[in-house]
Amino acid sequence: MPGRNLAGKPMLEPFLSLFCWLGVILSIHQFSKSRSSRLFITWLAIMLLPSALSDQAPAANRMLAAAPAAAALVARGFIWIWQKVWGWCRTRQSGASAIGIVWSCLLVTGLVLSQVKSTYDYFFQWATDPRLFDGLSMGPRLAAEQALELVKTDRVYFTPASDAYNRMINDLLLDGSPVREVEGAVCLPLVDRSSQAADYVVVTVADHDSLATLHEIYPAGEEIDAILHPDGYAYAVVFHVPAGQPGPAMQSRVAVGFVDGPTLVGYSIATQQKLRPGDSFELTLYWKGNPSHVTEAVSFVHVGKGQQSDPMVANHDARMCGGAYAALEWSADEVLVDRHTLAIASDAQGGVYDVAVGVYGSVDQRRFRVVSSDVPELDDRVFITQLQVEGP
Repeated sequence: MPGRNLAGKPMLEPFLSLFCWLGVILSIHQFSKSRSSRLFITWLAIMLLPSALSDQAPAANRMLAAAPAAAALVARGFIWIWQKVWGWCRTRQSGASAIGIVWSCLLVTGLVLSQVKSTYDYFFQWATDPRLFDGLSMGPRLAAEQALELVKTDRVYFTPASDAYNRMINDLLLDGSPVREVEGAVCLPLVDRSSQAADYVVVTVADHDSLATLHEIYPAGEEIDAILHPDGYAYAVVFHVPAGQPGPAMQSRVAVGFVDGPTLVGYSIATQQKLRPGDSFELTLYWKGNPSHVTEAVSFVHVGKGQQSDPMVANHDARMCGGAYAALEWSADEVLVDRHTLAIASDAQGGVYDVAVGVYGSVDQRRFRVVSSDVPELDDRVFITQLQVEGP
């Protein structure tokens, strides 16, 4: 587990390991006579169980509780050798002290070299291991820190909000901050002639759509920074939208207000000139949120004849923002893109059909009342355009 310890390395390097095993042997030999021996052996055995029983590689978080016992056993083995060598030297004649000094120097030198090796392993080898980017969640931390730096001067959006890999870091760093966490794949607020520049921090490994959408909508925008993964790809990208840039281009603009709901500001239709029964087309609605009152909303589209949409040849309902509309604090200069894919009924007769749009609450299923509209409306639906369907 690269994020927890030096992968592939033992807990003790070879020099210390020799003394640890010597300490184990001495403690087992003195188990019945020494309380400290019983303590350290029992402690080590119990605290190694999580690693021994796990189906994953041993890691520092599971081995940590065994470290004091292992260190005590290393010390016991080292002290025993030290005492034995100097005890032997004291019983000998001239020259024995020199042997003891040399032996002591060798032991001390071994400890110093052991420390040097451990320092190199952890502060040079482990600290530069590219696997730490994932093992220590460096991507989420760097992305969150970037967002916090940008929000000092710009409006900042962070997407996606639901990615589990980012979630813990974002809860720690972004909660309570002005950074807006959104689900770009289903609900990307788009600034429209905002007096403040906007930055979108897009975690591209989790949100595969938002960056392309931003490039399409804002030709004057640019990628100003990227967080690169050690493998060479961009983990996250920062897209900058200068102040005053217009929002998404719409085929037609309207102005329809709903009580306690969003405002419909435009629409676009991706279709051929004439549709046939069974054909599908995409209708994109553009909304502005209501800053004063936001509730979870469902937008719907009816395609039918006349004000009663009878017969109805196509319809589609969709939770706005994938159900996240109510969770956002909308600003007056933000636009929401709401896409509906509709299929003309296979038994539809040829003719001209009206396209009606409305909104209702997801809980009570009641339609939001139309309070203002520059297009015809009836039964809290607005009629935004017409479609020509060819006969079968």
